[in-house]
Amino acid sequence: MKLLRITLIPICSILISTLVYSEVNICLFGKVNFYNSAGNESDCGEGNDFPIVSSHQNFGFGVGFTYRIAKAFIGFEGHYNSSGKCRLEDPSDGDSVEINSFQNFSGFLTIGYTVIRSQSVRLFITGGGGIGYTVGAKNRTYVSQFGYDTIIAPPERKYPLTGFGGDSLEWDFTPSTSFLFGVRYLYIDFERPQTGFFTLAGIAFKL
Repeated sequence: MKLLRITLIPICSILISTLVYSEVNICLFGKVNFYNSAGNESDCGEGNDFPIVSSHQNFGFGVGFTYRIAKAFIGFEGHYNSSGKCRLEDPSDGDSVEINSFQNFSGFLTIGYTVIRSQSVRLFITGGGGIGYTVGAKNRTYVSQFGYDTIIAPPERKYPLTGFGGDSLEWDFTPSTSFLFGVRYLYIDFERPQTGFFTLAGIAFKL
């Protein structure tokens, strides 16, 4: 019996302290994605007449759930990203075509750690990995600058692996509500990987 007490007391203390310092949050946010240019002249070939993709941007929104224990947290985020205008270029003759990028969804498993914390402000680093999904993955026809009908195919990988890393700032303006702002580096594993970064801003609620 004495051994059982010695074992149970530390375990119960750990569980109670974990519950005291843990919380569940839900966050709603808007975002702006900035994609870097991709491709070069060596990528030009049959079925790929416009290998160079200009830098471009689009908008999106998302929702996140986090479970926090002391300074660390784990959670899940779902993102929707709208289409955006970008330009494809053919370096062999200088022709180009302006297209709408494909809409997509992405889901991330996220982890993070708080590096600075005051009574109402927190700065934390975060990262995540998951998978994307291309919406409306069908060929589209556009007219190039030189007047040629151009068929643009969706990404070959309809479900690309996707990851990010960055930092965020959270400011409490009520005991249960806070403002969230973050900047993250983005990587999408298409046939030619797409990189960039995005900023997000939103509201987090403690449940």
